[in-house]
Amino acid sequence: MWSVNVDGVTRNLWRGSVPEQAEPLKIVALSPDGNLLITARGDSLAPTLWDLRTGAPRAVLYGHRERVLSAVFSPDGGKLATTSADGTAHVWDVSTGKETAALRGHTGAVIMAAFSPDGRRLVTVGIDDTARIWDLTEPPEIQDDSLASLIKQAEARVPAILGANKGLLEY
Repeated sequence: MWSVNVDGVTRNLWRGSVPEQAEPLKIVALSPDGNLLITARGDSLAPTLWDLRTGAPRAVLYGHRERVLSAVFSPDGGKLATTSADGTAHVWDVSTGKETAALRGHTGAVIMAAFSPDGRRLVTVGIDDTARIWDLTEPPEIQDDSLASLIKQAEARVPAILGANKGLLEY
C-alpha cells in the first residue's frame, strides 16, 4: 500500500486486485480534474487507473504486449492514451476503463503521446524517428499518413500541444 495527498487529504491506495510487479513506479499522471491517477511500473504491461476519491483502482488497462512507456490524459480528462515498447498506442475511455482504439503504424517503440487541445487528435512519437497524427474521430484502420493526406492536414493547420513544455506543432 502507498498513499497520495490530494488537496491536503492523504489517501491510501490499496493494491487488492493490482498485479504485483518487481520494478518501481516509472509512470504517474494526474487527470485534469485531479480525481484520477494513472500509474505503471517499469516492467508493467498494464497500467492501473486509480480513483483518488476512494483510493481504489478503477481499472487495470490490459492491451499492450510489451512494457508501457508513457501515459497522458486528454484535456477534458475523458480519454487516456498509453504508449508501449510494442509499437502501439492505445486510447482508453476513462469512465469505463475500456479501450477505444489501438493505434498501429510505428515500426518500433512508441515513446510518447500528446492530445490536441480539443482532444480529437493524438500525436504519437516513436523511436522509428516518426511522429504520427491520429484523428480519434475516425477508425484507426482507415487513417492515411500518405503524403497527400499530410499535405491536406498541413493546409488545415490545426495546432496540437506537445509535451509539458507546451511546444506548438502545426500540421
